[in-house]
Amino acid sequence: MSIPYTWSVSQMVCLPENQQVVTVFYTVSGTDGQKTAERSNVVGVAFDPNDTFVPYAQVTPEIAIGWAKANLGADAVSSVENDIAQDIANQAAPPVVVLPLPWAPQT
Repeated sequence: MSIPYTWSVSQMVCLPENQQVVTVFYTVSGTDGQKTAERSNVVGVAFDPNDTFVPYAQVTPEIAIGWAKANLGADAVSSVENDIAQDIANQAAPPVVVLPLPWAPQT
């Protein structure tokens, strides 16, 4: 089954003089049935001077997520999503387990 990923933005940091977004705080979550995992991080936003400026009041979640993904790059986006998929797989089949100490009294 393919895991759907949801990208969201929790905060943006802007330049005071023109409110240009320079940093995006994002969270990526994935769900497979009852199992979920997420990653949160921050990415700097670098703009090409030839790009169209988007005033802060007109920034949508889709635009901010697009900036985050573009500045992360395709490999990093895939890596984040692969890490989430691995976390979900580990929930289904943990690679390690914590056992009680063999000398501890069993309750």
